Order: sequence, then structure tokens, then C-alpha cells
Amino acid sequence: MKSSDLPSFSRCLQGIGMLYGKPINNFLLEIYWQACQEFEFVEIEKAFQAHMKDPDHGHFMPKPADVVRYLKGSKETQAFCLWGQVVQAIKSIGCYS
Repeated sequence: MKSSDLPSFSRCLQGIGMLYGKPINNFLLEIYWQACQEFEFVEIEKAFQAHMKDPDHGHFMPKPADVVRYLKGSKETQAFCLWGQVVQAIKSIGCYS
């Protein structure tokens, strides 16, 4: 995100906080901002929406790690993707090249 996204991000996080009954102070805003800054604001909004719709985790206020997990996937999901790349490389190049 760019610094120009901070007001929109703040409004979005304040709304999420209201939904879950958790007030957002400046300290929390800074924590979420730092955790989410590498992503685009549109992606962050989609991650918040996905969290709210998640029947397993959507009952609670999303932590920054929850938002990142929606955007990058869990460590297990990332490992499966990387393993798939290894398998593809072996298939296309061969196991000894």
C-alpha cells in the first residue's frame, strides 16, 4: 500500500473493529498497517471480506496474521505450491539435469 491508502485503510479497519466490537486505536492501526503494507489496498479489503465470511475463523476479529494468511496462504499451502514447482521441474527437465 501507499501512504495515500492510509485513510481508506484506517476507515476499513475501524469498520471491521466496529463489526467485531473491538475499538481500533492508533497503536493497533500502526500494527495492522505495518503487517499489510506490502499488499495493495484492494487485496486487503478482499482478505477482510474473506475472513468475515469464513465459518471457521470469521467469528473473531482478524489479527494481522489472519489477513496475511488469506493473501499469501498458510505455510502448508505455500509448501505445497513450492513442492508442485519441484515436481514440475523434474517432469520437464528430468531428475538428473
